[in-house]
Amino acid sequence: MSGHGEPRTFWLRLLVLLPAYLVFAQACALVGAPVLWAIRYDLTWQRFVNTYLVVAVLATVAALARTLRAALQRIEVGPEGIRGRPGPIEPIYWDAIQTVRVSRWSVLSYLELETGKDRMHRFPLYLADLPGFVAAVERFAGEDHPLTWALWEWMESETE
Repeated sequence: MSGHGEPRTFWLRLLVLLPAYLVFAQACALVGAPVLWAIRYDLTWQRFVNTYLVVAVLATVAALARTLRAALQRIEVGPEGIRGRPGPIEPIYWDAIQTVRVSRWSVLSYLELETGKDRMHRFPLYLADLPGFVAAVERFAGEDHPLTWALWEWMESETE
């Protein structure tokens, strides 16, 4: 740990998250409605439209609820390590991080950290202040930390 000072808090970028959740929810509705329609053996067009509308509304409500839940999540970066809130009380210590990789699920990118305990920790990278997050990691973890290197490499590939 090379950095000292107050921990920094980073919030998720909901303007990226909400559309991603809504698109995924509607895709699920498009798949789920025909399945439910076929299960009921009432193969009329009106029944299909009604089933689709109900499933689409439920999917939209679920996407909005998931986005509201995500609005409460944040990532803290400090001298001890990195942690997600709400989450464990203890941070993931900088020295415990062994492997770092960035994964992508559709338009959403995640930071995956493997610790010495063979545990995988996942943090979202769709943050409101992503450059500030990368700078804070560099400040607290150090320039030569694998997490710092992985974040700078990922940032360069995203801007190309």
